[in-house]
Amino acid sequence: MKKFLATVFLLALLAPLAYASTSAKPTVTTPNTPVNAPKATISGTSSASAKIIITGGPYEIAPVYADSTGKFSVTVALVQEATNLFHIQSQVTGSDPSVEVDVTIVESDVEAAAYETATGSDRTAPGAPTLTESSAETSDSTYTITGTGEAKTTVIISGTNDATGTVDADGQFSIEIALKGSGETDTFSVSLKDAAGNVSSASKITVIGSSTVTVTTEESSETEEISFPDAEGHWAETYIKTLYSKGIIGGYSNGNFGPDDYVTRAQILKMALLAFNHTVTAGTSDFSDVLTDAWYIDYVTYAKSQSIVDGYSDGNFKPDNYVDRAAAIKIILLAADRDVGTATSPNFSDVSSSDWFATYTAYAKANGIIGGYTDGSYKGGQNISRAEVAKILAVMIE
Repeated sequence: MKKFLATVFLLALLAPLAYASTSAKPTVTTPNTPVNAPKATISGTSSASAKIIITGGPYEIAPVYADSTGKFSVTVALVQEATNLFHIQSQVTGSDPSVEVDVTIVESDVEAAAYETATGSDRTAPGAPTLTESSAETSDSTYTITGTGEAKTTVIISGTNDATGTVDADGQFSIEIALKGSGETDTFSVSLKDAAGNVSSASKITVIGSSTVTVTTEESSETEEISFPDAEGHWAETYIKTLYSKGIIGGYSNGNFGPDDYVTRAQILKMALLAFNHTVTAGTSDFSDVLTDAWYIDYVTYAKSQSIVDGYSDGNFKPDNYVDRAAAIKIILLAADRDVGTATSPNFSDVSSSDWFATYTAYAKANGIIGGYTDGSYKGGQNISRAEVAKILAVMIE
């Protein structure tokens, strides 16, 4: 009996470990700061093959994956003459994203120059590379990108596929890159990184297949067929394609859509405002953490002016925070200008009439906009994914 009780006690202790649902926090190498550069590289280690989620900066950032040893590296754009804050998380398949690791990079030519004078360290990025061609056409499965740049820097090519190379002592480089093939169009960004880790701005090149595949509509106009590799066969594939065809959503620079990635507060505003045909006008930010050069500034300021969103008591908007399912349905319904009324029932099993979002979920459920989970719950506090938002928007605009 004692042995049995001891075994039960041991299993009780081990159970939380066995069913832990949060991924381990990544270890991030401190990047150069301050710098005088348009881009920076954030690198570190995590679990092997873990998804690395990065938010912050002036543009949306596609997730990357750690290699088989756990190493990862991603190049991010910097808001010029500003303090840039990035949040890095790792996510192992089947688990929730880890706790965020915050990284601050100060972009300032004055501070970078002062740092160089004081330490002798290089904090100034090389100039953008000069490409031999900015567009090309080929029927081959590969293409060689050539150009000139600062000698002995590393060439970083990203886009449809990624590649790296080196600028030789004479300032020349020649790098072969794989293409999608089948006559499709490939776009690449080419940057330079010096020995100190400073990254230049990018030069772009488009490689066009000699027999581009098009789909002819009844009106005989030609449109390019879109296919996100990571959305093919996904339960939300049809909704994603519907929104893409209407110009409401786009993919990442690597060609993926990231259907299972969580949506940030900034991202959902853009999706919802475009879905319901708002004419988004430029404005001045009332939020201390929404910078003038941020890609989402117009969406945030417009949404606030229309009472679709509000900020936090500390004066921040927190654009890179993930949106939970409760906040998401409120934002979407307000963007759609729906009068949800005051009814709080019928509702989901885990939504109380006293919950602040009860009227929104009740309206959405009654109108067939959301269905909840098979157990009758809505899980309002759970982060919402890009696929889930795509479905809600597609259902509402059809």
